[in-house]
Amino acid sequence: MCGVLGIFSTEPVIGPLYTGLLTLQHRGQDSAGILTYDGRYHLKKGNGLVRDLFEERHIERLKGSAGLGHTRYPTVGEGTGEDAQPFWINHPYGIAAAHNGNVVNFFELKRELFQKSHKIVNSNCDVEVILNVFAEALEKPGRPEITPEAVFQAVRQVYRRVKGSYSVVLHIADRGMVAFRDPYGLRPLLFGCDRRQLVPAFAFASESVTLDLLGFSQVRDVAPGSAVYIDQNRAVHEKKLKSAPFRPSIF
Repeated sequence: MCGVLGIFSTEPVIGPLYTGLLTLQHRGQDSAGILTYDGRYHLKKGNGLVRDLFEERHIERLKGSAGLGHTRYPTVGEGTGEDAQPFWINHPYGIAAAHNGNVVNFFELKRELFQKSHKIVNSNCDVEVILNVFAEALEKPGRPEITPEAVFQAVRQVYRRVKGSYSVVLHIADRGMVAFRDPYGLRPLLFGCDRRQLVPAFAFASESVTLDLLGFSQVRDVAPGSAVYIDQNRAVHEKKLKSAPFRPSIF
């Protein structure tokens, strides 16, 4: 299992992301990473515990009011620093992603993305194929703007092509934040809102304790087979995209 945290705010997010990852450290102790956005992406990730990986010089450069955090227990690959999350790509819009899950057709998709779309997946981390499948589906000729329905269509393509269990949080540069769970809902993902400021902040996390500690309220599950898209105007769009029989794991 892994720990995932995404925060979409108008205030600097590095403090809450770092604190939140400490509450998710037990979900993955092999590697950790934080990505922030302030008009460009800033990233620090690698092997090790959260408290050991992030030094003051890293905290100072991780600027921005939106970001993703991750603690990893590897399910695919060798668990090297190159496989640490989050990941980001700069085409077509600039999209970053982190996930908790296990993609069972990872190597098949990795070959397919290279052979059919000439996209190189550099790591052996399965979120990188999810990120590229989503980005490829979002990129449509003649599409001037990203609409909620365009985001939902991209998530449907992920459901169609990516097999396995996963909870995913993505940030689309200057467009918003997206979160979704696989149709079986095998991996947890919580959604919360912080209305203590004039402009509300939103967050997604693997565990409710993280959101409680950071002051987010109205905490609830992202439903299995559902996607939540928060646009740049802080409007929340949510849609059930696919249903599947309830098949919980042994846990």
